[in-house]
Amino acid sequence: MHDFSVKVFLLLALLMQACARPNYVPPPDDSQINVGQKPVSCALKFASGLCAEIVWDAVPREDKINAFTLNFLQAEQNGFKKVDPGFAVSVFMDMPEMNHPASILKIERIETGIFRLNSVIFTMPGDWEIKIQLREADQLKDQVIEKISI
Repeated sequence: MHDFSVKVFLLLALLMQACARPNYVPPPDDSQINVGQKPVSCALKFASGLCAEIVWDAVPREDKINAFTLNFLQAEQNGFKKVDPGFAVSVFMDMPEMNHPASILKIERIETGIFRLNSVIFTMPGDWEIKIQLREADQLKDQVIEKISI
């Protein structure tokens, strides 16, 4: 019985390590994350030419509830103008390398071109994708993907 317990313990310990971020992976580069700034670029460009930008309240972390504002923009001569995306907006989050199912994020429209996501939870450190989709009824019209390392 003792050998069986040791084997089960070792197997569980091994399984728990399979989803862990290895120590040799460098920490994420937070300099690429827009935190609390005004729209500054067309960071995410849809095939239609529409731009979107994620502005985080704080640098996103695995151990807390995160939030961000999603701005839809149109380039102008002197910067960017917030515009209505023209379709229903959906935001999904997943970890492609881990084959976890996508999490659907609750999105709130604040005003023209500005949406708020308040309960963004990264369940573990690693490489994530935030998928911003424009939909008409149940049909996907356009999508951009923001990759982020936590």
